[in-house]
Amino acid sequence: MDVSLLVSKFLGYVIVTFSMIMKVPQILSIYNAKTGYGVSLQSVTIETFLYAISFNYHYQNNFPLSTYFDYFFLLTQDIIIILLIVYYANKFTSMFYTLACIFVSFFLVLFFGLFPLSLLELLQALTIPFFILAKVPQIYSNFVEKSTGSLSLITTIGLAAGNVIRIFTTLKEMDGDFTMLISYTLGALVNIIIIIQILIYGNKSPAPKKDN
Repeated sequence: MDVSLLVSKFLGYVIVTFSMIMKVPQILSIYNAKTGYGVSLQSVTIETFLYAISFNYHYQNNFPLSTYFDYFFLLTQDIIIILLIVYYANKFTSMFYTLACIFVSFFLVLFFGLFPLSLLELLQALTIPFFILAKVPQIYSNFVEKSTGSLSLITTIGLAAGNVIRIFTTLKEMDGDFTMLISYTLGALVNIIIIIQILIYGNKSPAPKKDN
């Protein structure tokens, strides 16, 4: 019996279980503050599309549930975060509803296998640079404002730890899928950067802008 495989399975299901509440601290932070200040709506929106691609990539390839079902819960919580940010910013515009319809259609097309698998694999590969692009606005905003606002340290640590564990489970249960290994490695790095920013800047008010 391969003990390392059993450990991988166990860790995989641990991640899936904790993913159910992974972003709850972030959700509560926004809810309690009654503002999404410090949380980049652009970053969360892009991340939501990327989670949809990754979930369906694993699903269509019949990978074990322990290797990917956390994407479903993270995706659901991201949608809640987006709704809270938009609600408190009073931005339920036609653009919001258009993007919502596009996302639902996009997810259903992927889920029901209407995309050729080769195209889905290409989309999964593209999630790597887009994941970095999704985090850049958040990291840049933190740096410029010298504040991380409503960002949750607990959630970010959980995401970074999850990425590290996923590197191990990918090696053991997905034959070291190169695309996913790169994705999880970069995911861990960018989340560690955000953790450092939270520790340095905290949730202080943004730095005052200097007059010209």
